Amino acid sequence: LFLAVSKDELRQEAIALLKGLATHVFYVVTSVRENITRVDSDGCDMESFHSENLIEDAFEAHNHILDGKMQPLKPFGSFRLTGPLESGVDPFVFNRSLADSFSDNSSRHTQLAATEVLDLFFELFQLSSCVDSRDGTKSNTDTTSSGGEIIFENLLSVFCEFCFSKAWNFKSGIMSAVLNLMNRMGLRWCKQYEVEVLHTALFLVKNAPNDMSLAGKESLKFFTQICWFFFEGPTSWKDSKTLIHDVLCPTRVHIRSESGENDHAIISEASLTLLLSELSSTSHLVRFAIRHALRLITRDTTTSLQTLLSKHTSSLKRLLFPRLLRTLPLPDQVAVIDALAYIVDRAPGLLPISDQNLLGFMSELLKMVSIADGEISDAGFSSVILIDKNG
Repeated sequence: LFLAVSKDELRQEAIALLKGLATHVFYVVTSVRENITRVDSDGCDMESFHSENLIEDAFEAHNHILDGKMQPLKPFGSFRLTGPLESGVDPFVFNRSLADSFSDNSSRHTQLAATEVLDLFFELFQLSSCVDSRDGTKSNTDTTSSGGEIIFENLLSVFCEFCFSKAWNFKSGIMSAVLNLMNRMGLRWCKQYEVEVLHTALFLVKNAPNDMSLAGKESLKFFTQICWFFFEGPTSWKDSKTLIHDVLCPTRVHIRSESGENDHAIISEASLTLLLSELSSTSHLVRFAIRHALRLITRDTTTSLQTLLSKHTSSLKRLLFPRLLRTLPLPDQVAVIDALAYIVDRAPGLLPISDQNLLGFMSELLKMVSIADGEISDAGFSSVILIDKNG
């Protein structure tokens, strides 16, 4: 049906059938909600991501961090079907077809049809929410995901999966669909998937081919838009009437607000750990993206950055001083030195000059840059082979 949309003589009928099928899928999922159970990667039952203290503790409750280290992220949006759904067609197959259509760059009409279907999902979700509120079937304190929220959770999971698996020329439509879904569902609902979405956006920046400048630009824009959505930015940037909206400061789309959404800048420990792990990446684009994200989170103030990173001093030391500088490959040397220079400049009190790790690092760095041009060894380093400042 999505392919038929690209044919002029079939377009109207195909769109009508797609909308009818989407309505049927939404009705099936919402009417037999009790037969749909959220499961983890092992197939075990899992509680809803929702929490009364969502901003503070929802992330750590899912074991994203253990002993200060980031753990492998578990997949979300997976469900076990029982009862009348057990032997029938999986209704979530429709979401994969929808995501495939967003990634189809061969026909503009296919992506437009996918957008129309997604808009219909939102209309049905709002209608069902109004009915639940009117009938009192779901209170404000009820933490159980509705049928509509289950559909959107699975759809967001499929979008993130396609960002990893699709070739670069098929990712642009998927990135737009992710932003559309997040903006329509609102900050509070999306906050529970902050770590997973940030991980996806960061992967796109890391995975952008060096020989495709457009891929780097699109991935950085997507990552920045995700950061603006979750953390907003400095007040001076938002209030400026002369601000240029570009890749680093995209035009803000209206975010659906709800009661309880009061602070975009709060970042979970898991998300912050994820960002800091790439602070010394060998990719200059990734390093730049991480620094820009930290500027948004801290409202571009040095004091806030130092306060934000104060609990992660040990992790930063493990990241910046893993082993002797001279034993690292040249790209890693550049990345570590660049990251350390950023920390010292933006958070000067975080690593005092009296720190033994910093003193040892600076001593080794000074010895390396003092080696004469053309020499690859030095008596001061015994028999260790060195690379001079020219590589």
